[in-house]
Amino acid sequence: MTGEEYFERISQIMKQYGKPKFDQNEGFHGIFPVLAELSKIEDGLAAGDIAEKFQISTARVAKILNYLEEKNYVTRKKQESDKRVTIVCITEEGKTFLEDFKMKRANDMTYALEGIPDSDIETFISVTEKIISRLCKGKVEENA
Repeated sequence: MTGEEYFERISQIMKQYGKPKFDQNEGFHGIFPVLAELSKIEDGLAAGDIAEKFQISTARVAKILNYLEEKNYVTRKKQESDKRVTIVCITEEGKTFLEDFKMKRANDMTYALEGIPDSDIETFISVTEKIISRLCKGKVEENA
């Protein structure tokens, strides 16, 4: 089977079952990695550093931060030493939301894997890791 045929087969399976239940109406793409990163850094992170870390545009970061600030999950303040730099910190509400989200995802995964033998799960993880590794190496080589 070719890569195109595999892609088509996986696409058909996804169309057959529709969008995963847990992906519906939970904000938009990009907010969870940003919150997770902010939760690791007590003093906050510069908005520009977020863009660099996740390799996304500053406009995309602004959109994500606007959403998170609207929900009271982060605060933004100007850096004292350089007013051009905006420091972003996660709030207690943001930490609670992130922990609840992680727990929900863990519960979703437990449900999804229920009844599947451990050996099948291990094979899936191993194959997924190989595919992602090759795709990431391909991107690096392609951009070099």
